Amino acid sequence: MSNQFFVNTYLVFDGEHTSGVIDGIAPAGKRLRFSLLMLLTISEGKIIEKRAHFDRMDIHLQLSGEP
Repeated sequence: MSNQFFVNTYLVFDGEHTSGVIDGIAPAGKRLRFSLLMLLTISEGKIIEKRAHFDRMDIHLQLSGEP
C-alpha cells in the first residue's frame, strides 16, 4: 500500500513589481495580482512532485498592457 498523499494549495499574490525581470518585463513598480494553484504529491514526508498552474498572459497584460 502506498503512503502517498496529495495537497492542493491556492495562493493569491498581490503587490508591486519592484525587482527582477518577469516575462521579459523590467520592474516598473506596477501593481500585480495573480493566483496560483499548486498541486503537490507527498511521500514519506517529502514532496516528490510539484505542479504550479497560473495564467501567464494575465501577468503579462498587467505588467505591459499589451498581449
